[in-house]
Amino acid sequence: VYTMYDLGSGLQNFNISALTYNGAGQMLTIRSYLLNFNDMTSYLLNSTDSFGYISAIDYSTFWQENYYDEDEVLADGIRLLRPAGSNGLPVTASILSYNGGNWAEDTHLDYTYNSFNNPTRIEGTENGSPVGTINMYYENYEDGISGIAPVAANKDFSIYPNPFSDKINIEWKGKAQSKITMRMMNILGQEVFANTMILNAGANTVSLPELISGNYILLIQDASGNSWSQKVLKK
Repeated sequence: VYTMYDLGSGLQNFNISALTYNGAGQMLTIRSYLLNFNDMTSYLLNSTDSFGYISAIDYSTFWQENYYDEDEVLADGIRLLRPAGSNGLPVTASILSYNGGNWAEDTHLDYTYNSFNNPTRIEGTENGSPVGTINMYYENYEDGISGIAPVAANKDFSIYPNPFSDKINIEWKGKAQSKITMRMMNILGQEVFANTMILNAGANTVSLPELISGNYILLIQDASGNSWSQKVLKK
């Protein structure tokens, strides 16, 4: 249970979140409760997040969030679907309303991505009718460093050891140097490490003694915006 405090009322608990997990350690629900200001002792359900998974897919493939009013009557909800093969990226998103008996979809969004997982198109409908389309275009810019080539593809580098202790290696298989930005994200999506570096051919060692043990996502992005990620474990 996660509790937040309101310092203005003498450390009175005003928000409590209860989390549940499945046998694989994946989060199933988050139930958030707000303090009932009518009696200042009880709590009312404010929102519920539900997650779904597909076998052999690490990330959540379905997410739904329901909001409640002060009387715990279901009011509005948001649903996000990530089907298998979408690399954890949202493909469809819906905003729904509850009329007391059924869910009704108010707004629907469809996402399209390029090969670098950058969104290129978002199509929106409202109450079943198209309301607009957003197209996104990308241009590559050189950073002005002579002789520095971009990270080409996943086959051009590898990460080891995995699991690692205090140091991890980026094996660069390209012939020319490449400038990259390396980031480490924890399981909450928080950036815990960031460094811009030049990859030389062969092993490039990065020291990470300050990271606590656990699972992380290692992100690599080159000067052109191309990106790649890998799940790593610090022992």
